[in-house]
Amino acid sequence: MDGTLVESTPAVEAAWAVFARDYPFIDLQDVLKHSHGVRTHENMIRYCKLQNPDTIASEAKRFEETILSCARQRQEQGLKGLVVLPGVHKLLEQLNENHHNWTIVTSATRIYANAALEISQIRQPETFITSENVVRGKPDPSPFLEGAKVIGQQASDCLVFEDAPSGITAGKAAGAVVVALLTSYPLEIVKQAQPDFIVKDLSSVSAKWTGDHYQITVDAIAVGFGEELAKQFLQRGHRVIATARNPSTLTLPANERLRTQQLDVTDSLEVLQAKAAEALTFFGQVDVLINNAGYASTGCVEEASTDEWQRVFATNLFGPINLSKAFLPHMRAKKEDSVICTISSKVGIDPMANNSPYSASKAAVESVFENMATELASKPQIRVLLIEPGCFVTEAFKNFVIPENQIDDYRPIKQQVMEQYSDFAALCGDLKVACERILDAILVEGMAESRKVPLRLALGGDAVNQIIDKCNRDAASAELWRDFSSSTDTK
Repeated sequence: MDGTLVESTPAVEAAWAVFARDYPFIDLQDVLKHSHGVRTHENMIRYCKLQNPDTIASEAKRFEETILSCARQRQEQGLKGLVVLPGVHKLLEQLNENHHNWTIVTSATRIYANAALEISQIRQPETFITSENVVRGKPDPSPFLEGAKVIGQQASDCLVFEDAPSGITAGKAAGAVVVALLTSYPLEIVKQAQPDFIVKDLSSVSAKWTGDHYQITVDAIAVGFGEELAKQFLQRGHRVIATARNPSTLTLPANERLRTQQLDVTDSLEVLQAKAAEALTFFGQVDVLINNAGYASTGCVEEASTDEWQRVFATNLFGPINLSKAFLPHMRAKKEDSVICTISSKVGIDPMANNSPYSASKAAVESVFENMATELASKPQIRVLLIEPGCFVTEAFKNFVIPENQIDDYRPIKQQVMEQYSDFAALCGDLKVACERILDAILVEGMAESRKVPLRLALGGDAVNQIIDKCNRDAASAELWRDFSSSTDTK
């Protein structure tokens, strides 16, 4: 309930601050990081070090009363107390077309849950699972198993919406399909719990009653090019080997045509060759290699340290080179068509100031794989493809590394870049559609059907315009200085 239907964090933080006065040993940072989604009496045991059952019960009741009191006080002061999260009212209206088939499963007590929903003006369902209804709380699956039971369904036929890792784990253990909300925890933490889908909030979900069941539409986020490409290859019926430094962070749903493999592109060529050999045992051959690993780093040329430059190039350039070298012998030996697709960037063509290491690594990628395409001319069954995305929100974008060495003289150019991208959200393209186009280009189908796919493909109108402008500027400059440049000719 908290974190899915209502945002209670300000009131909960205020309540813990009150309890910290009575229990001064409480580590507020640890509490706020780990207590969400856990039953109140369990938090009393863990953080207040209580053992007596009566004391635990009375303090749990007092804590929840304190949350409600703090929420009311904050709302009277014009501050956030209990806030209904985006999309909640609309989705609940849709679900209430047949309210017997859904329920709320919460770690809160019945008294707190009733009061919180009343304050938030959220209509209660006819069935309601609270902490009193189960012996073991989340991450144990019991709450969701009980929830499925009271609505007359098998848990495997249910859809669970959760924001906390403990709840996601409980839903998965119950056998339900779990949709995680990014309302309380960052994407990286949510991904580790391995939900089936991830959405920003319930505004990305809609429900329609068909007469005997709900038709649920989930507009799940694409967390990055790699995972979204893998999902779409699976959706088109292909076999996929998805790699990651930590495969447990992948959010791909189970599929008989999917294999996962631990892989770090910065490993040595010998290690990557062994990984390639292992990958070939999964399905017998590899027809498409997608180089997607990326290390995003900001900073001006002078600011970035040698170590920072090397880390960027190790991932963005030498990783794709060595991984391609690991698979090329296999691709050269087989007769079937193969594709080596590398995710580059528009800044590989038109570099961005204060983005020097990243831009330089992508420029090198452009050169290397253009050369590779030329060198493989005698092997027409192997196609090289460079994808040059423009603005898309991905995990790499959210985790740019900033150099420790910040030089004041570069503030004006940094400010200029910030102003240029001040409305970044408006510039960003649809990552899912971008991945659809990448698949079209790789498979020569969809929008690419019956077309000769070029070596380079920009993605996003911003990328197309920027690359064309850059090429036009360079062509105009070369023409303007033709006499100067040609003056060295001997004939």
